This record gives sequence, C-alpha cells and structure tokens, in this order.
Amino acid sequence: MIAAAGFLALLIAYWPALTGEFVFDDVHMQFASAHPERLVLRDWLAGSRPLTGFSYWINYQMGGTDTLGYHLTNLLLHYLAAWMVFLIVRKILEFAAVESRRATIISGFCAALFLLHPLQTEAVAYISSRSENLSVALAFGAWAVFLYRPSKAITLPMVAAVLLLCGAAVTGKEHVALLPLVLLLTDYYWNPGFSFAGIRRNWRLYGTLAVLAAIMGSLLYSYLSREQTVGFHMKEFTWYQYLFTQCRVLFIYLRLFLFPAGQNADYDIALSHSPLEHGAILGMAILIGATLAIFVWRKRFPIASFGFFVALIFFLPTSSIMPIRDLAAERRAYLPMIGLLLIVAEWLVRLRWNEKLLAGVLAGILAVAGVLTWNRSQVWAGSVALWSDAVAKSPQKARPHLGLAAADLSAHRSAEAAVQYELANRLDSHYDATFYANWAAALEGAGRHQEALEMGRKAVQMGPNASTYDALGRIVALNGDIPQALELLEKGEKSDPAYLPIYIDRADILMAVDRNTEACAAFRKARSLDPQNPSAARGLAALHCPGAY
Repeated sequence: MIAAAGFLALLIAYWPALTGEFVFDDVHMQFASAHPERLVLRDWLAGSRPLTGFSYWINYQMGGTDTLGYHLTNLLLHYLAAWMVFLIVRKILEFAAVESRRATIISGFCAALFLLHPLQTEAVAYISSRSENLSVALAFGAWAVFLYRPSKAITLPMVAAVLLLCGAAVTGKEHVALLPLVLLLTDYYWNPGFSFAGIRRNWRLYGTLAVLAAIMGSLLYSYLSREQTVGFHMKEFTWYQYLFTQCRVLFIYLRLFLFPAGQNADYDIALSHSPLEHGAILGMAILIGATLAIFVWRKRFPIASFGFFVALIFFLPTSSIMPIRDLAAERRAYLPMIGLLLIVAEWLVRLRWNEKLLAGVLAGILAVAGVLTWNRSQVWAGSVALWSDAVAKSPQKARPHLGLAAADLSAHRSAEAAVQYELANRLDSHYDATFYANWAAALEGAGRHQEALEMGRKAVQMGPNASTYDALGRIVALNGDIPQALELLEKGEKSDPAYLPIYIDRADILMAVDRNTEACAAFRKARSLDPQNPSAARGLAALHCPGAY
C-alpha cells in the first residue's frame, strides 16, 4: 500500500513532464537522430555509458520516439533509487541504535523527500539525465547489499554481488566510481564503530575494488583526454579556477536543498580565477572549518557527520578539481543528496516530538515538496518553457537566449526567435555560420526580408557549405529571385551532394514556378538519399511524378 502510494505521488508530481518533448541535449541523443531506426545496437552502446545507451535502445524498441516511455523509465529508476535510500538510511539508524519505529518514520521521510524534492526534477524529468537515475539506483543497490550482508565480514557471494552492481553503475555513469570510498567510510563508522577493524575484515572486497579502480582510472583518463567539455585539457579555465568556483557552487546546492527557490536549467556562474574573486575564499574557509569541526565531533553526531562525509565524497567527481564546462547543474546534487538526508535524519532523531506530531509535520513538508516538483516539472515539459525560464533567471548569459531562439524557431515563433538571436549575439559574438543561418531564417519568418538576406550572406561568407547555401537559397527564393536561389542551391550541392535538404528545397522552388519535371527529379534525388523521407514522398505524389509511390 505504501509502495503504491509513493509511486502514485511520484506520478502526480511529474505528470506535467510525462509526455513532454525532447529538450536540451535530448535532441543530440540517438533516439532523436534523423533516422534512429537505422542505428544498430552497437551505435546505442557507443561511448562511456553503454548501460544508459542500452536503456535508451530498449525504450526505442518499445515505443519509438514517443517520449512517454522514456519519462516513465526515468521515474521507475528514480523510484528504485528512493527505495534504496530508505534501506540505507534505515540500516544506518539501526547501527546508531535509534528506536525502531522512529527509525522507520525518519527513513521513510528521507526516501520520500529524495523522491519528491524539486531539486531532483532535472535529473528525473530530463531524459538525458537517465544516467543519473540508472547509475545511482545501481550504486545505492550495491551499498544496500553491502549494509545488509549476513555477517560483519563480507562473504565471497556478497563481494560478487557488490562488484557486479558497482560495475553496472559505472557503465551507467562514471561519477559513482567513488562508491568504494563510501563503503570504506561505512565500515569505519559502523563496523564496529570508529574503527579500522571492519576495513581489515573486508579486505577481499577492498582489494578487488582497488584493482578495478586502477583499471577504471586509466579508462577514465583516456576518455577525458578526448572530451572537449570536461577534463584537464579544457581551454576555458584551469582545474584550480574550477575548484575555487566550486567552493561557492556547493553552497548553491545546499541552499536549493533547504530552500528550493530560483531553480534554473542554466545557471550564470561567474568564474573565480583566484580565491579572492567572488568570495571563493570564504566558501573555502567554511568548507575546511566545517570538515575539521565535523571530524572532531564525529562521535557526538555520528549520523550527521557520516552524512556530511558521504555528501562530500559524492560531490567530488563534479565539484572539485575535474573541470566541467557547465559550472553548476542541479542534477549533480542527485547522488550526494543521500548525505544531506542523513544530516537531516540526525536532527530528526534528536527532536523530542512524539511520533504522531513528527509524522504529521514531515507529511506536510512532503506535500509542499510535491507541489513544488509539480510546478518545476512543467518547466521541463517543453523547450520554450525551459529556455524562457532560464532566460528570465540568467538574462546576461548567452546560451539561454540561444536555446530559446532555437526553441522559438522550431515552434514557428519566428519574430520571438529573431529577438533572442539578436540578444545572444550581443552577449557573445563568437558564433559559427550555422548560428547566422538560423538567425537569417528567423528574420525571414518574421518578415524582416532585407535583414534576413544580409544575415544569410554573412553565414555563407563565414562558412560556405551546403547548409548555409541552402539557407540563403530559401531566403532568396522567398524574395522572388528564383534564378539566384537555384544557383545558390547548386553551389550547395557541389559542396555536399549528400545534403538532402538541398533537393527538397530545390523541388519546392521549382514546383512553385511550375517546373514540375525538374521538381520531380529533385524529389527523386531526395528519395534516393532517404527512401523514407516524408517530404519527398508527398512531393512525388502531389506532382504525380513517374515512379511515385
């Protein structure tokens, strides 16, 4: 009954996003590619997160590009992770000798808050954050197996189970690779208590994990050496500048956990080039002071101190010295939240309220959290809503304006898109030819013909390729110069004969001036490149072209 009620509450909280469209980086994933049906399983497994790719492949086999299945899978994985949170917190409270009924109430609250906290919406409602839900559910599963082993010294079958779950979790997302440190911390704190005896007793597990960690470290280094948005080879900033900045960003996550107002899909965070810039040194001082104080008082506040160090460990992959282009992202709090919940659990254990009052207050907090999550999930339901919200909260950052411009253009809101492209250009003028081609399309759609022509020519000048020639050709044709438009499309074809939109646009232009035989030839060429292209099929049928089907 409780399990069903929990899942129903989760469904209600995320209802606005259940059938939401692909947003943000979703459009770059395999399931949103031009022809996902042509991808073989190997294509879905490519990259550093094959298990996540495999889960997308299953979704695609079951429902194609219908987003409902993808969102439901995220919810199910999030629900499983919440149950693991319940089991973990319940066992830690048992170790701390908390009375059983009170421990169950507090553990249930921690799991339910993990389930319904609005800070989790990015990790759950955003399909591309599947890697968070999947890896964390498996990692917490490994931790739960470790905690509920039948003996203090872990047996070989339990070692195998923990290793299997850990390995699977890392193939979901690599940030859970620090779970072995949490297992070491767990043994130190609770087996039997502030002692290294448990660690020595479980040497089989830690020895194997050390070997696997070395292997994973080499693979991770190889991956990071190739990536442009993460790793020590980034040109935008250094590892120590990233560290200084994260000393501030960690407090944003803490504030959002305690008071989830002002959530944003694209935070505008100023980089701290030195400890003195933007108050980074204050954040560093607080973190160092808190760490020392909590270590000193670890026996006085065992649950909270354990939770603090768990959160700190789980924040390390994304919020320490490993540079990531996005300085802050709410999904990065998904894994460490269990540590913050353990700190809350310590406080709830010490409250001298009777159980009825405690349960009532906690239920009220969960109800508020559920409403806030419902509101936030509406933002993640569509690109226009998501980027409009980001623009309102990060007006001086170029990317939200660029994201909203693309979303408006896709929604045929050309006038609005043109405004956003202009604002993005004011904030950051370092764009490629594709940016100006899209801006030109927005201007043309908004009826600003002369500006569209100028922007289209700028795109061709910056990058004379099939895409930019095609974009300018469309604009020129709409302005009535058919010969020049066809000349531009011909140049685009010479640049890349396999660029399909060239032939669709050529056919449309030719059809508009009653040159149907040539239009049929262009549609047939498009169909030869993509036999399932709907525009080519419709054009061939409308013109009754020979060989149309």
